[in-house]
Amino acid sequence: MAVNLPNAPVLPRGYSTLDDTDKYQAIINENGNHWRKILIIISKIMAGKDWRDYRYQSLFSGEVQWQFLSCQTTPSHQQNHKRDPLTGKVSTSAAWSLHAGKLTWLEQDFDPETSKSAQCINSQFPCYLLQQKIFSPYLDYRQLPNALTEHLHQLVKN
Repeated sequence: MAVNLPNAPVLPRGYSTLDDTDKYQAIINENGNHWRKILIIISKIMAGKDWRDYRYQSLFSGEVQWQFLSCQTTPSHQQNHKRDPLTGKVSTSAAWSLHAGKLTWLEQDFDPETSKSAQCINSQFPCYLLQQKIFSPYLDYRQLPNALTEHLHQLVKN
């Protein structure tokens, strides 16, 4: 899954040499609780009830491809072989993409008001499905509660 967020975290010196457990902790140490929440929500979407193990063992393995608007130097349709800033791996086409926050929606020219084919996933929180793209609220517990996170997990894993 490709995860699209407006801003990248600050990565500490020596980040690329760390193992996955240390990468998780280094991002939190450098960026605070805000990024802890983001990483946990993505872990829950990807692994469901096994998210605690996933965040340390698989979050940076390459299964999740991290993309940030603040890092883009080429249009999104030309980024098929861009290096992922968090994993260091070359990003390829992902089966699913998650566009979190309205800035990432704009980058995809997505507007729920004018999109005739987008399916509303949850009427209480602005979350939409369009083919294999999920347009979600920003990754915060208040905007993306556990029930919605579990629903997104079921979509991505089925």
